[in-house]
Amino acid sequence: MDGGEGGIRTPGTLRYNGFQDRRIRPLCHLSVLAPSAPVGLANLSEIIEPFSYRQRLAGISILLKSGIITPYSSVDTTIDHTEIFLDMITRQTLSASRPAVEGVEFNKVLKNTYALLSATLIFSGVTAGLSMLMNWPHPGLVITLVGYFGLLFLAGRFRNSALGLVFVFALTGFMGLTLGPIVGYYINAIPNGDQLVMTALGGTGVIFLGLSAYALKSRKDFSFIGGMLFAGILVAFLAGLGAVVFSIPALSLAVSAMFIILMSGMILYQTSAIIHGGETNYIMATITLYVSIYNLFLSLLQILGIFGGDD
Repeated sequence: MDGGEGGIRTPGTLRYNGFQDRRIRPLCHLSVLAPSAPVGLANLSEIIEPFSYRQRLAGISILLKSGIITPYSSVDTTIDHTEIFLDMITRQTLSASRPAVEGVEFNKVLKNTYALLSATLIFSGVTAGLSMLMNWPHPGLVITLVGYFGLLFLAGRFRNSALGLVFVFALTGFMGLTLGPIVGYYINAIPNGDQLVMTALGGTGVIFLGLSAYALKSRKDFSFIGGMLFAGILVAFLAGLGAVVFSIPALSLAVSAMFIILMSGMILYQTSAIIHGGETNYIMATITLYVSIYNLFLSLLQILGIFGGDD
């Protein structure tokens, strides 16, 4: 073997790139440069005998297309054609199995995301109910924002460890505590408040399930709306702060309508990202979907409270 040429010499003129011994087949990465005498189909029976019928057809097809064998040439016995044939079969098998592996990965992320999302929604409902039962006041805008962004940062920071799950439940539980006083206000202060809450809850469920089913069924790629969603959420968030600080009901109503549209788009975007491999961390996917559902419910509730309340 010449040190300056790279690769392992084999008998004849065939060269295999790589530093593993060519007899260690699972580790070989064969790169055929040009055999001096291509393999003939008439003399290929001994080489392909150990392989199944499908493997023989697939391997011969690949070898023909690559020019390694021709219909009428004879076999150069100095070349290990069995090794070449085995490598071709291996490459085809790996190529064919790649979509299946990607499908398994997608199903795993989706399954874990929906399982964790269900658990966090239940936990958030429990903390909201506890907040209503104990008649705890709303913590206020500043504490809500600090708690939300702080726990969101920690969940993202430890998203690849078990500690990330702890912060996900801390985040969703905290959001449930902030939701309880709002729901309690609608139930106690508005005559048909309980109906409004159930309508908003049902509408949120229908929107989420409908959009998720559409994204999963159509398998469309909604990554193109990511930039628009980011810009829209930033504008709506700042407008919402302005509506609270300056007490502008019309602006608050407009923000709620914007959030319904934006959160619907976020559900499509996140579900699509899971399907197409753009999101492989189920903790972050769960947070995105949870926040979308949370904001969707509050926005629907506010709009229903304005137009559907019985004074």
